[in-house]
Amino acid sequence: MKDRENNRSIYLHIGNNRTVRERDVIGIFDMDTATVSSETRKYLRDMEKKGRTENVKEEIPKSFLIYRDMRDVPPGKTERVRQGRDRKDRSRVSIIQLSSKSVLGRIK
Repeated sequence: MKDRENNRSIYLHIGNNRTVRERDVIGIFDMDTATVSSETRKYLRDMEKKGRTENVKEEIPKSFLIYRDMRDVPPGKTERVRQGRDRKDRSRVSIIQLSSKSVLGRIK
C-alpha cells in the first residue's frame, strides 16, 4: 500500500525495531491455532531449514508473519515480483511476540 497523499510506502512495525512494508505482507497467523495443522508445522520447519525464518525476539512467540523479501529486487522489477511473475520464491517468515490481532490492529 502507498500513502496516496505523499506517495510513500507504509511500514508495519513487528517488534524489536523490525519493520516490513504492508504491501509485502502475505499473511499473519496465530501461533496456537495455525500450528495445529501438520502442514503448517512442516512449512515452518522447511522455511527454517532454508534459513528464511527469523525470530524478532527470544520470547514465547504468539504469531508469525509471512512476507515477500524485496530487499534485493531491482527497482524496475518490484511489480513483477508482487504479481507472482518472478520465479524466485522471496517469501520469509518472521516469528513475533505480538498477537495476530495486535498486528492487524497496527495495519488498520
